[in-house]
Amino acid sequence: MRVDGIFLRAAIPASPQDACFPTHTDWTAFNSTLSGQLIKTTPLASACFPTASPSNPEACEYIRTHWTTSTLHASDPSSIMMPMWASNSHPIAQGPCTPTSKHCDMGNYPVYTVNVTTPQHVIGAIHFARERKLRLAIKNTGHDFLGRNVGFGALGVWMHGLKGMEFFDDFAGMGSAVTVMAGMQWGEVYDEVAKRGLVVVGGANPTVGSVGGYLQGGGHGYLSSRHGLAADNVLQLTAITASGALTHPTPQTTRHTMLMISPASSEPHEAFWDAVAYIHGHLPREYINSTFPSLHISTTEKQYGSWMEAYKPNIYPEPVGHNSLIASRLLPRAALENNFAAIRSTLVTAFPKVGMPGMVGQLVAAGQVSKNRHLRTAVHPAWRSAYLNLEITVTWADDAPLETVMGIRRYNSEVSVGALEALARTGGEGEDGVGAYVNEADAFTKREDAGKVFWGGKYEELPRVKERWDPKGVFWCRLCVGSE
Repeated sequence: MRVDGIFLRAAIPASPQDACFPTHTDWTAFNSTLSGQLIKTTPLASACFPTASPSNPEACEYIRTHWTTSTLHASDPSSIMMPMWASNSHPIAQGPCTPTSKHCDMGNYPVYTVNVTTPQHVIGAIHFARERKLRLAIKNTGHDFLGRNVGFGALGVWMHGLKGMEFFDDFAGMGSAVTVMAGMQWGEVYDEVAKRGLVVVGGANPTVGSVGGYLQGGGHGYLSSRHGLAADNVLQLTAITASGALTHPTPQTTRHTMLMISPASSEPHEAFWDAVAYIHGHLPREYINSTFPSLHISTTEKQYGSWMEAYKPNIYPEPVGHNSLIASRLLPRAALENNFAAIRSTLVTAFPKVGMPGMVGQLVAAGQVSKNRHLRTAVHPAWRSAYLNLEITVTWADDAPLETVMGIRRYNSEVSVGALEALARTGGEGEDGVGAYVNEADAFTKREDAGKVFWGGKYEELPRVKERWDPKGVFWCRLCVGSE
């Protein structure tokens, strides 16, 4: 079955048009086994469309006003931060039901969603999906740039309500630790950990889920250079497998996750590119000296009493609810130092000329991330030599012409990614090549290239692990392991 250019595995072909798709009676019976936790999907913005649902002007105004805030989408069973991925049109251009849409339909949103509050709800969802040959669309908060948390005709699994934490002074002789249930968001985790004078490696955005896609992709944050990637700090995972079995926790092996905690302008001016290139070229140094002509750098240092005192006033308000793409690569130190001309050329070339462009340079590697190269994880080996995760972003309005959207998409995948790839290679590359952070990358990376781009040489083993634990393809998502 093909949906928007994405080929779904034959093992999960059922769609609402198929005779084998569950009937209303089937869904009702399934809901009874979940004690009423099954929710029929209504697109979040449908209150703005009288033809899609009863008109509710007050609800519509609230949704319209808060559409770009992550908490709105996180608190809805099926809504996602990047609504364009819920579109079942080809090519993807905008979401199927947004406050600015001309119409409202289901698109690729799940038909029903299980509101998970216990592990048994997840087990029930897996069994039902496997028996009925349904695709599972797993969502926690809805943060995802690659469209992995929706699916046409899917059964949604909403992990947001599976809350809980437990602290350990000494876990298996490995020091302080905390177990985190899958629905916990990083803001919640940070608050509880801080009460004990401790810190944990997590995401920059407090509404991002602490487990799930963030952790499985490696996970970076403000404390990564000091304590490593989030995945580096996992002591134990307990998981519900594709067979619906809750695995027993064993150290170093997936209901709890055990984490280590530690004592606490569209046409830029030419001078702009000179300054940005100069700064990036000096990032590997402890201090940036203002020696570039016409560049004035003002720095301010401030001492904080704790990590949380520094974090909370500086939370980056991530905008959501729009159409967006990312081009990114992990850059080693050698690609940055004394490489002004190449950096400048790369940024000028990679910066989109159409749409609303942006650039994010994340100093989330080196330090302990590099020192953890001996750990047996699935993260791309490029992380262990990276100094910077450089991202070029671009967004566009819902009413942008299709031709414009396709041009933006091609530029992002071919020009922006190509330029960043070339810059990364100037720093040298090992046998695994250069790589990208899987959670913040080009969503239209070719499927045949995804393994090498996101996991490097580690990918050779990953499909075999996937086949061993999920031989029937119950778990599937685009650009994930085994999605080829």
